[in-house]
Amino acid sequence: MVKLTVTDFGGYTSSQLQHVTVMGVGDDIATTIECRTDYLTVSCDMVALDKLDQINHLKLDWGDNTSEMPATLIAEQGIYQATHEYSNAGTYNVQLSVGTERGEVKNAETQVDVISSAPVAQISCYTNNLVVSCNAFGSYDPAGSSLSYSFDYGDNFISAPSAQGFFQHSYAVPGSYSVSITVRNNLDYRVRPRLKFKQRMRLQLLI
Repeated sequence: MVKLTVTDFGGYTSSQLQHVTVMGVGDDIATTIECRTDYLTVSCDMVALDKLDQINHLKLDWGDNTSEMPATLIAEQGIYQATHEYSNAGTYNVQLSVGTERGEVKNAETQVDVISSAPVAQISCYTNNLVVSCNAFGSYDPAGSSLSYSFDYGDNFISAPSAQGFFQHSYAVPGSYSVSITVRNNLDYRVRPRLKFKQRMRLQLLI
């Protein structure tokens, strides 16, 4: 993407994006595919261009025995989009196939991981004067992915994400604090940001 931003003397700005495809020497067809996931739903952005403008075949294979012709988004730039909902969680190979009147075919593919639901967070804490011990032993990921845990103790202290679901913290002064835990799974960064889920509980510290 190339972005042009124009600024006037008053400081007001206006911007516009333009998709640019750079083809190698000797390449007549350019194909790319990028996908993002939202649980069982996958949305893909694709580019399919031919120097001679002779594309006559466009097929998107979702890797679960279903396929379709993607919808045109910006025809003159060869940009297409498609969305698909899988029946089951898993890892799928998504392939875009582009053909021309000359009989040339070029493919682009990517791999997506889809899950059926987010991680479940559970927090339990107990206090001993100003010391509080919290655990996330009840937390789990329905897809079976490993988890990391981060505790927010409500006094501007947040523990670094860790695979250890237990943490102990000492407060400076007694009071009432909201403690929360954020649980994250370890899905592939290329296709989806790590899912996270948060749960809170409130503590009353007395000495």
